[in-house]
Amino acid sequence: MEQRPIQEQQKALESRVDIRRAPPSSYPWPLQLTEPLQISLLAVANRYPSHSVDMNEAVLGLQPLGAEGWRALDLIELLQHTAPELLHEESRLEVTTQRRGIYLLELSEQLPAFWLHCGEEGEKMPDYRGGLASRQAEQMQERDKKMVKLLDRVIYLETVIEELQCTIRDQARVIEQLRRQLATREAERPVERFSGVRGVSNLIVVRSHPLSGDLKQQIEQALVRNAQTDAQGITVEVQGSKVILRGTVRSYAEKQAAEEVVRSALGVGQVDNRIVISLRP
Repeated sequence: MEQRPIQEQQKALESRVDIRRAPPSSYPWPLQLTEPLQISLLAVANRYPSHSVDMNEAVLGLQPLGAEGWRALDLIELLQHTAPELLHEESRLEVTTQRRGIYLLELSEQLPAFWLHCGEEGEKMPDYRGGLASRQAEQMQERDKKMVKLLDRVIYLETVIEELQCTIRDQARVIEQLRRQLATREAERPVERFSGVRGVSNLIVVRSHPLSGDLKQQIEQALVRNAQTDAQGITVEVQGSKVILRGTVRSYAEKQAAEEVVRSALGVGQVDNRIVISLRP
């Protein structure tokens, strides 16, 4: 439906119903009207120049730009952008001593879709929060503030993670140094017990954890030495500190024994045992 300018609609409305502005001393001037919503809003704007309109979110749903502190003409502009079909819905405007609101008859005849503040003497009016453009600008500013806070949080968390990683690396170096010192000291003790030994020159160098290639060879050799496992039927794959076992064995006990051999190897952090049990010879 083609939208006529609001001024033309106001003139057409004045020719059909009496929506003259009420004298300030007589607020609230009663008004009852059953018309499309846009006509009802225009009537409020003409009759009560100091009015304020609040949207009922229980009827209309959540309002991203806010539900309170609107002018009737601002609401018309808002609905033309967001829900133009609503402006043509049948409505009932009531301003009496008992009820002040606009009811959308298709949605509810008991709950107003819009509450009205008419600006009568002594009434505390809600603050006017601006029209569509100002509310959209305010919404964008709030969104930008939230985005800045989110980015600050991400940067902070990245900094904390980096510091934790540095701390972990430092602690790992300390642990490795202590391990080497302990291993060296353990090698000295048996020699110190011999009678006649007055001092020990310890030139032993303790190797670091084996690399992937060394670890694979170490596990394969350990499987060969283990009497409970048939190393010929087992393959070993090393991915960092993770070891994957594949192959076929004759019993569950042999499968578990192979896993225990791997777990006892220095440098193994995780074992993925994919060995299959087969009873066939």
